[in-house]
Amino acid sequence: MRSSETVGFTQDAKLDEGRLWPTAFALAELTAAEEARIAGLVKKAVG
Repeated sequence: MRSSETVGFTQDAKLDEGRLWPTAFALAELTAAEEARIAGLVKKAVG
């Protein structure tokens, strides 16, 4: 089994798109691409 980490957000995060939105993401490996995507999600989450 592969080890993974998760990145999660609270319900106050501004990530909703209608009635369904992500609260956590699984991360198998942190690369520059994933780091950039996480940074983008955090910026969007705080508004």
